[in-house]
Amino acid sequence: MEVESAGEQITLRPVRGTGALAKEHGVWVFRIGKPLPASVTDELLQRIREERDLANLGEDASQSTRKRE
Repeated sequence: MEVESAGEQITLRPVRGTGALAKEHGVWVFRIGKPLPASVTDELLQRIREERDLANLGEDASQSTRKRE
């Protein structure tokens, strides 16, 4: 809470924090406060591409994840 005082009057206001998502130069950026390893984004990108390829072939993406486990 933010406290503001003027004479005998005290005002409390909720502090609006900045969210993890922010738009920078037209691109949504996710801020977590520390560097994200490139391997995390590489793995996610690979998984998204595999799911898209399977969807284009008409296969269920959940079948692919079961095969890898």
